[in-house]
Amino acid sequence: MTPLSSAPEQNSLRLGLLLISSALLLTACPTDNTSAEKTTEAPTSSAPLERKVRVQLLTPAFAVLSSERSVSVTLNPRRSVNVAAQASGPVSSVLVTEGERVQAGQSVLKLENTNAQNALSDAKLALESAKINLQKAQSGQSGTLQVAQDSVRAAQATADLISRRVSETRVLLTAGGIAAIDVQQLEASYTQAQSSLRSAQDQVSRAQRSSGEDVALLEVQLRQAQNRIVNSQKTLRDTDLKAPFSGIISDLPVQQGEFLSAGSRAFVLADTSMLEAKFRLPPEQAETLVDGSTLTLTYGGKNYPVKLVSRTTVPGQDRQIELTARVPALATGVDIPIGATANLRYKLRVAKGLIVPSGAVRVDPAGGGNVVFANTGGKATSTPVQVLGEAEGKVALEGLPKSARVVYPLPSDVVGGETLEVVK
Repeated sequence: MTPLSSAPEQNSLRLGLLLISSALLLTACPTDNTSAEKTTEAPTSSAPLERKVRVQLLTPAFAVLSSERSVSVTLNPRRSVNVAAQASGPVSSVLVTEGERVQAGQSVLKLENTNAQNALSDAKLALESAKINLQKAQSGQSGTLQVAQDSVRAAQATADLISRRVSETRVLLTAGGIAAIDVQQLEASYTQAQSSLRSAQDQVSRAQRSSGEDVALLEVQLRQAQNRIVNSQKTLRDTDLKAPFSGIISDLPVQQGEFLSAGSRAFVLADTSMLEAKFRLPPEQAETLVDGSTLTLTYGGKNYPVKLVSRTTVPGQDRQIELTARVPALATGVDIPIGATANLRYKLRVAKGLIVPSGAVRVDPAGGGNVVFANTGGKATSTPVQVLGEAEGKVALEGLPKSARVVYPLPSDVVGGETLEVVK
């Protein structure tokens, strides 16, 4: 009985050991699975990253970067003169109004000219009188001289006759045919005849000299009378004040009936064949504008081409250069009044280099300089550049190869090394 009862106890012990072993085996299995998972995940975290970015590319162009600027200007005439009165007198009529356009030689206003007309009439009468006196003196000179010359010829004939008789009586005196007293009387007569001849000759000289002086004096009076006519005609013309050139009457300060003195301002005439606009810029900006370059003037919604014609060479007290632009007559017409304010636009040269949009340039956080991202073998490459100038959303660069293709628009997550997928 005893061997039979001990066999079941051994079987029970073996079954207990088997259950304990199974439990220990089941407890150990989760630990082995966790290690397997860790062993499987480790290779995944150590694999290299490779990211693709879809971008667009542009090729920078080498050009001049310009910036359009504008300035407010006042348009003034190229030439404006104060026309002064040359004669004095009350204003008899005003023929134009202020702001009216006139032509060269057109009458603007007139002065009372009664006195000037009377002076001209008197001058003409004086001229006629001087002509008559001169003609009379010239005629009288001829008659007086003729009488004097006749006296000379008579005295000469008398002296010649007595001279022959003296010669004859001397022959007779030698022959005893005449008394000596008779010869002496003839010689005395001959001396008297010579004296008369000299007196007649002197009279001819005096007549010639006197007549010449009188005629010369009258000729001077004639020229004086002629000058009086010229001056009177000028005084009469001066009562009619005319425009010296074509333009616009910008100021007309006198009225009809007002007395105007010689030398006082009668009106202001502006030459509007050319209007000028003056503006001031810093020297470094003024240097970029070349004389003769075309600018754009905007007035009343219309654009007019203007030319830059001159500039000052030395900055003023404000350390700026004054430039002058001129509006051609063809563009001016009557559309732009004198003193109008307009907008003048001009292009300022900023820099010359490779032009890219401002958004293609980024500040390198590592070095602090400017960089762009170029396509190098399909990869985004950070390329350092120097910004020469910036204007109107564009920059001029230096340091970038001309054949480079730059990423633009530039995504914010591009840092370099990305694979670029180029889209259009």
